[in-house]
Amino acid sequence: MRVPTTRTWVTIASFLVFIGTVNTLVVQRHPAATLTIDMQSSVTSHAKVFFDTGEGFTESDSVLHWVIGGRDSHRLVFPFPARTVRNIRFDPIETTGVVEVRSAVIERPRSHEVIRKFDLARISPLNQVASISLQDGTLRVTTVGDANDSQLLLPVETPVTAYYSAAQLLSWKVLRLDALWLLAALGLGAAARYRRGWGPFLGVINQRFDAWSAQLRRPGIFQLDRIALWYYTLCLIVFVALSVARLHSSSISIAGASYHGWTDVVHKPLLGTPKHVRSDEWGFHTPAILNQALRSNRLSVFDSSVGPGKAALLGNIPCWHFTQLFRPQFWSFFCLPVDFAFSFYWQAKALILLTGVFTLLLLLTRSSAVSAIGALWYFFSAYTQWAYSWASLLPEMVGLFCWVISLTCYLLLGRNKVRLLGAAVVCAACAINFALCAYPPHQIPLIVFGVAIILCWLWSHRSQIWRREFLLARFLALAGCWGIVGLVMFWFYLDAKETLVAAAGTVYPGHRLSSGGDVPVSQLLSHFLDFWKSENSFPSSQGNICESSGYFWLAPLTLLMGWRPAAFRPPSALQVCLWTSFLFLLCWMLIPIPAAIGRWMFFDMVPSYRCYHALGLINIAIVGVFLAERPAEAALRLSLRNCWGICAVVVLPALLLFSYMNGKLNYFFSIWALGFASIYLSLLVLSLARRRLKIFALILLVPLVLANGLINPVDRGLDVITSSSLFKALQNDESLRLGKWLIYAPWADEPAVLSATGIDVLDTLKIVPERARLAPFDPENRYQEVINRSCYLMALPLGGEEASSFQTAGPGNVLWKVSPADLRLNRIGVRHVAFAYEPPPTRLSPLLAPRLETALPGLSVYRLP
Repeated sequence: MRVPTTRTWVTIASFLVFIGTVNTLVVQRHPAATLTIDMQSSVTSHAKVFFDTGEGFTESDSVLHWVIGGRDSHRLVFPFPARTVRNIRFDPIETTGVVEVRSAVIERPRSHEVIRKFDLARISPLNQVASISLQDGTLRVTTVGDANDSQLLLPVETPVTAYYSAAQLLSWKVLRLDALWLLAALGLGAAARYRRGWGPFLGVINQRFDAWSAQLRRPGIFQLDRIALWYYTLCLIVFVALSVARLHSSSISIAGASYHGWTDVVHKPLLGTPKHVRSDEWGFHTPAILNQALRSNRLSVFDSSVGPGKAALLGNIPCWHFTQLFRPQFWSFFCLPVDFAFSFYWQAKALILLTGVFTLLLLLTRSSAVSAIGALWYFFSAYTQWAYSWASLLPEMVGLFCWVISLTCYLLLGRNKVRLLGAAVVCAACAINFALCAYPPHQIPLIVFGVAIILCWLWSHRSQIWRREFLLARFLALAGCWGIVGLVMFWFYLDAKETLVAAAGTVYPGHRLSSGGDVPVSQLLSHFLDFWKSENSFPSSQGNICESSGYFWLAPLTLLMGWRPAAFRPPSALQVCLWTSFLFLLCWMLIPIPAAIGRWMFFDMVPSYRCYHALGLINIAIVGVFLAERPAEAALRLSLRNCWGICAVVVLPALLLFSYMNGKLNYFFSIWALGFASIYLSLLVLSLARRRLKIFALILLVPLVLANGLINPVDRGLDVITSSSLFKALQNDESLRLGKWLIYAPWADEPAVLSATGIDVLDTLKIVPERARLAPFDPENRYQEVINRSCYLMALPLGGEEASSFQTAGPGNVLWKVSPADLRLNRIGVRHVAFAYEPPPTRLSPLLAPRLETALPGLSVYRLP
């Protein structure tokens, strides 16, 4: 029997440490306990809980939850702080209404083991409560008129501290994950042991890739070696496999969990959970895409769900228009069934992003290994994943930007006429696609980065660019490329001018001006602890988890690694350009620069928190260039003493900075989390300093994949829409697709999700306002500034005699109070009126006639009088 060697024992010990670390991260992704309140509200509003952890009731120790009004009871789940709680304040609603509380307990998240149950009879009013009474075990609370800050105090006799239980530390989820890691380790071990069996097959592929690499490689441009070709091939294989399997990562399945009733379908993703906070995806953009594919006037560019006229051109949705020739992510909707087409569209996001970022990093670093690590780092970072499904198409936008910059650099140096022609065509298509994403707040920061790279490229390769050999071919390719871009975009402007002017003339966001300095330093530092944030648990001062997440800002730490004179080299032009763009964006984010100054660079259109994606890309590029240019001998000269010194130098300052950050965030993170993050950061810095790419990739990517890989769930098909009762009714009666629908609902996401079945809903999110259609309801132009904004248009029912009116509940919301019996609805094309969740008020019932013989669950549909 073989005696285990020291290396074997070290491997086993390292694996056990890795498993323990992963388990800790997985467990702490969820709170140890939750405050769960079962309640019913007469109105749709927000509920808020304040936890007193020693400093009274503060905003930093509060959690907000959406409350849906109606007859149904809802469970509100608030993460319980990882600290001792002395008092709890519950603000049930932020308006006038009636609330019925059926239970309030502190419990374990999954097992629902009760830690403390509150006696409802001892809940006392604090503010703006008109009456409170206990009837049949239910606490009935009525807020005062014009209430905006109603408050209840939960009885906490003794302070509560929630620790993780043994069942949570050793849950089936954790054990299953451990089993998967063990199987993966055994599989890798078996593959390494029996590699001789499949080695010849890979050898043939490697030889073929080496031959292609020799043909494609050109000095000073791209180094397309075997690793690069493997990377592109695997990206393409995964894209095809996932598209054919009809897999996507939309959170649209939340409709089956949150709105079970009129959907008639309870559907859960294959992996992960749908995220409520991604409502701009599942409650707006995905329904808008599906509406285009399923509406009666299929894929029409006119009068889409996102607005009147040609608003579809600004909404990033498929439509019959010449610009779609340059948007391959939407081609599938013109020739494939809707579920296959949607999967193709979704997987195209990853393909464009991963290949684009890899290509740009390959151009800058000339290292395929470093570029692959950087591309995966960017893809699995928290901010990228949380922002992945924004309607601005951020993944495609970043990937297309990277392709445009990379191909433009090639056009300046290429020496093959056929490849120059191909590069010019692809570059032009990518540039047009990038421009059509039509969201300047995200595009302008990327353009700053692109200008810096192009200027660096022109300076560094000036002698090769002006070399006479193939100069005319390069000039014609470059001029042809950008000439095509200019002509197409000019044609687009002429065709969509009316829509563009309408969007630019809105009160919001057309006339919005942004200044710099909205991002505090503490928020950037908190991104090193993104592992300890989740959808329902993040520093309250950071708005929501999407705005709270970011990237590992390792670029500044590379400045500290050239401390030895022998390792010092003057900065290259590339490093200067990268750092210039990095500091430019960082200044806009941190320093309160007036909008009047930002206007000179068009940054008055860029809120400072919209620069994360560009700053994160530059950050990764700086680290990649450092890894690629760091002399190997300088890394190897680091002794064990130097390594311990690096850890000490990083850990102590990091701990101090993280403690400062934690104080600014009212001690959201535990001491354990701060210590672990400091040690983790020191390991990343050590692997960078020693230039150990495999170790750096392992330490960096594995936690990112585990923590962020299922932020967007893995789902299959669109059953939650195509198997719903409303969709089936539409298949039996096509006349339901004719004419517009007006849907009264507690919030804007219900009408939007219903529009995914193909009906033409008037009150959804409009990126171009319905000014002409709503004008009859505002004959005196009293509400023009309210109507004239990109907004969630929400309808509220009025009695037959009351006058229609508009009001805004926020920059992007417009409440339209209108009676379903108003004859003007017929004049603007409304043919059907529906009420979600609740039937129409009694006073309106005589005015409405049911539209369907068989009522839909949770949805009452009527024809207009």
